[in-house]
Parts: sequence; structure tokens; C-alpha cells
Amino acid sequence: MVLKRVAVAAVLFCTVTLHAQFQTVVIQPVKARSPSGTIQDPNGDPVEGAKVQLVDCPIGRSYPSEPHKVLAEMRSDRRGNFTVDARYFHAPYCFHITAYGFDNLEVEVRTSRFAKPLYLKLVIAT
Repeated sequence: MVLKRVAVAAVLFCTVTLHAQFQTVVIQPVKARSPSGTIQDPNGDPVEGAKVQLVDCPIGRSYPSEPHKVLAEMRSDRRGNFTVDARYFHAPYCFHITAYGFDNLEVEVRTSRFAKPLYLKLVIAT
């Protein structure tokens, strides 16, 4: 009888830690004026500190594919902006984006001088 009460008490006082489950969201290739852009949350607010990795795009295969070679890595600023110097990398540009509390995002960006600026919206992790 004493053992049952101790076991019940131990269960009642244990700490439960829940973690969000992250998934990778892959969106269709997008056109943008440049490979630089803005990371936003679902409400359109900037996401500061998002890790933006420029990764190699597979030639002759559909993106994404594993493994990715990271060509450059940067963080978004307080306005959610990140910059890639297009002089050093060639199109298309493939990005892997991660931010705390959001699902990962993978996207291929093709540049066109007639396209709009690049805005990428993250999905809240569930």
C-alpha cells in the first residue's frame, strides 16, 4: 500500500516538457528581383535572427534533394531582411531557412528584373 502511494506521488510531481514538432515546408520556385529578401511571420511581421542558408541547387534534378552543400549563411536583421551578394553566386538560388518557433522553409528563387521583391513567410511550428 505504501509503494502505491509513493509511485502516485512521484507521477504527480514529475515535470513534463513538451516540444513543438518541426517540419520542413517546401514551396514551389518563386521569381524575385534579387536573391535578397525579407523573412516574415504569418502576420507579415519581420522575423529577426532567422538563419538563412544559401545551398547548392541540384542541376537536372528537382529541388529539394539531399544533401545540401551550404554556400553561404546569414541571419535576418531586425527588419527580417537578409542579403546575398549575387556577384559571388549564380542563379537559381536555393534557400534553407530556420527560425525558433517556426517550421523550416526550403525554396528555390529565380531572379528576374521584372519580378517583385522577395518576401518569404514562415509557418508557426505546431
